[in-house]
Amino acid sequence: MPRKRELYRERCKDEFDNHYVVIVWRDWLGVAMTSYTLKDGTPVHYEDERRFSLSSGKILIRQGL
Repeated sequence: MPRKRELYRERCKDEFDNHYVVIVWRDWLGVAMTSYTLKDGTPVHYEDERRFSLSSGKILIRQGL
């Protein structure tokens, strides 16, 4: 079984209207968990149903909500 499987992608933007794509992954390292990255592999933290954050402190808002 693969270690990660892409579930879906979320279109997001920051406060300056820069656009990002957050990929939602299903991790299978013993226990099924969900993780998040940008397209380039940068880790993203799930904040709530509307927001993600980067380690830099930048907040990304889901589009279409």
